[in-house]
Amino acid sequence: MAGLAQKCWQAVRTLATRRIEFTFENLPVVIPNASYGRIANWILAETSVRLKPSRSLGFPTHVQIEASSKCNQRCQYCPVGQETTEAAGHLDLETFQRFTDSLGDRPLIFQMWGWGEPFLNQSIYDMIRYAGNRGIRTISSTNGELFARMDHAENLVASGLDFLIVAISGITQETYGEFRPGSQVARVFEGVRNIVAAKKLQGKQTPMISLTFVVSSSNEHEIPHLRAKAKELGVNALTIKKLNPASTQSETWRGDEHIAQNPQLVRLRYKDGQRVRVKYNRCKALWQGTTLRWDGRVNACAYDFHGKEQLGHAKQSDFVQIWTGPAYKAMRDQFRTDWNKISICENCTYAFEGGNFDEVFVETVFL
Repeated sequence: MAGLAQKCWQAVRTLATRRIEFTFENLPVVIPNASYGRIANWILAETSVRLKPSRSLGFPTHVQIEASSKCNQRCQYCPVGQETTEAAGHLDLETFQRFTDSLGDRPLIFQMWGWGEPFLNQSIYDMIRYAGNRGIRTISSTNGELFARMDHAENLVASGLDFLIVAISGITQETYGEFRPGSQVARVFEGVRNIVAAKKLQGKQTPMISLTFVVSSSNEHEIPHLRAKAKELGVNALTIKKLNPASTQSETWRGDEHIAQNPQLVRLRYKDGQRVRVKYNRCKALWQGTTLRWDGRVNACAYDFHGKEQLGHAKQSDFVQIWTGPAYKAMRDQFRTDWNKISICENCTYAFEGGNFDEVFVETVFL
């Protein structure tokens, strides 16, 4: 009841101030002067998360855009790095714009990444700008290597991106290269410095840059040195995030074998060496969010890497038809009845204790 009362008070305060505030990836998101339509949709979406009806009362407030499913790295803990036979490509600007137009002024934030490196898509800067012009906050995640080229850094800052996560798996080449073979951490740091320099040159405060350290057994000893590195690079925040062992399993990668030794740095709960499954799945995706894949497929979330649970296609249907259609309705009903029977939910991080996204961060320090 305390959580419900807090939500109600938050809704009243938001209506009074027209200021929507929330956190995403542990970063503070603020939307001042929000339209009443956007506020109403946010309230309806949050209500749907709690009630879980077959047809959501609102439309997605959190939208994931897979700008590219290609990548310039081969991370061991990512399906792209392990499963190279999957078809890959870039989202085209026209499909993105049509999809965005169908959402109207309802969304709060666009999460501009999927399983690939989003900035391989040269149209992403136009996508970010297009969303920003509609009052939608934008956040993206990158491995940072491309920004070793100053023109990429300048384009990023000029696009108006609000938040940028630079994900790393080590601050030395030894640790970084273990999970990202063939990649150079020095180029990542050069890319970060270029973005910081471009912000100064253009006189901009955005994007807010979070250096996000994915902690594992191989790099947890580097944690005491992270703050000094983050300050030296000039980023706005340092985030320590727990490794997700559920993201992929293959013959060469078993995520559970790479979790940190310190139990406070481990994402999932274990008993007798096995992950502990949850009884109540707290995922909000089917009522609060949606995912547009690079080729136009619409999935409930990014964990549907193979598109097993395709709910529609943005190149064939208006998103409103997809969101209110039979495929989404059936999946919501199944989730509410027995979510374990949905293939993409069975082994998602939310399926296990400690996997809720409110719990996956160790800490975020603002510098």
